[in-house]
Amino acid sequence: STARMAVAYIISLIFALIFGLWMGHNEKAFRYFLPIMDMLQSVPILGFLPIAMIVLKEIPVMGSEAATIFLIFSCMAWATLFNIVEGVRAIPSRIKDLSQLMNLKGIKYLIHVVIPAIEPQIISGAIAGWGGGWYFLVVGEFTTFGSIPHEVPGIGQFIAESAYGGELALSLLGIWALASIVLVLNKFVWSPLEVRAHSYKQIEPEPFETDNPLIGIMDAGSEKALDLSEKLFSGMDPLFERAGIHPTTINVKPSRSYTILLPLLVIASLAGLFIFFQNSLHVPSGLLQPIMLFWYSLNSIGRILIAYSIALFWTLIAGIIIGRSKKLRNFFAPFIDIGQSIPAVAVFPIIVVSVINFVGGDMGIELASILLLLTGMQWYLLINILRAMQSIPNRISEIGSLLKLSEMQKLRNIILPAIFPAVIAGSIQAIGGGWNATIVSEYILYKSVVYAPAGGGLGWLLNVGTAEGSIPTILAAVLTMVIIIIGTDKLIWSKGVKIAEKFSSW
Repeated sequence: STARMAVAYIISLIFALIFGLWMGHNEKAFRYFLPIMDMLQSVPILGFLPIAMIVLKEIPVMGSEAATIFLIFSCMAWATLFNIVEGVRAIPSRIKDLSQLMNLKGIKYLIHVVIPAIEPQIISGAIAGWGGGWYFLVVGEFTTFGSIPHEVPGIGQFIAESAYGGELALSLLGIWALASIVLVLNKFVWSPLEVRAHSYKQIEPEPFETDNPLIGIMDAGSEKALDLSEKLFSGMDPLFERAGIHPTTINVKPSRSYTILLPLLVIASLAGLFIFFQNSLHVPSGLLQPIMLFWYSLNSIGRILIAYSIALFWTLIAGIIIGRSKKLRNFFAPFIDIGQSIPAVAVFPIIVVSVINFVGGDMGIELASILLLLTGMQWYLLINILRAMQSIPNRISEIGSLLKLSEMQKLRNIILPAIFPAVIAGSIQAIGGGWNATIVSEYILYKSVVYAPAGGGLGWLLNVGTAEGSIPTILAAVLTMVIIIIGTDKLIWSKGVKIAEKFSSW
């Protein structure tokens, strides 16, 4: 399982760097690709299952492994991608101006300015991405598409068999094994990388502190790595220039045709799907009716918004308190890594036994569904808030103390503006994680009994389509999510990112 995660992460990092750097520097790419990437990150893993099972699984010898790695990648890439976009767009304009004066462009600009500046975002995105990969590892290693089984040996497969069979002790054993792996990675990989990344948090050190006025002090090994990277990729400067990756950002307004035609194209595709498939394929009665899809959408949106409100409330409080204390950060870091990595399938036996049996009825199932959604949303917010708290320059905190600001004044005038960009980035990831988590929160299988909210939902519909191997049903659920996500991006996230950029420069 760890080997599959590592391969999926390498692919994810390459993907995130290519598109993240491009979207961060090129305004046209940002406007065009932000809704597309937001859409892809919000599509649950089951939405990618037909590609994995029908296309990748047929690859000779390595088909099952390729399908599993692809499914893990579909859950892992987005946290790093959106963090890179946020980090690039947060580089202060004075740093870009100074880069121009020093004639830094192309690979030199990327290597000596951008990569060190966004290293905290890359590391926090990697931690969140690995957590997302672990969270959905169960589906990647153990699932069924209609009559086609997909099962590869690993900790996810072990947890799935134990949880679905109601073997609580074995499920806890699987959680213990997974937590052990997470703790080892935290100790020997993520903690050292976080310490290194936040050594660059002050992009502008004091005068004469270092030969490079743009970034923090680097060790000899880092300098050699940068020099080697510069030599290896020096021939790619024309490509970077054409992609718009340079210190100056040119604002380009998207054409009206894009703004209008993309949603219309999606809606037309969905309408055509209804008309063509409604009577030609055997699917559960009424599932593809537009009125039912609208009802399922409202139910899923309502649960996600409730879970998001709860997550934002507690992560803001906890993130600010923990982020202001190094001792608290060091103490809670392993628990946060473990918490975000535990698959929902591993904890739903506990939730079923405790919540559904205790509360009972439809209310108990709704409460269990919201709790499971929380497990797929809250950690994105907390990790990004903690990263932002660590990135507040020391001189800013010192100015607050010199001005004798009260704690409430520091919170309102320093802390909240400083972490606002991270809250927006974390919210985009959290809502995407919520849509992903609907597949485990709205269709809970325990001891051969399915527990589903009374009103259904798009996650429930996606599970039904997957169980029957019905591609039209899967497409109907996914395309409905796409319409909702495009609307959310146009109405909320695009504006939120623009507002966040105003708070990005110190």
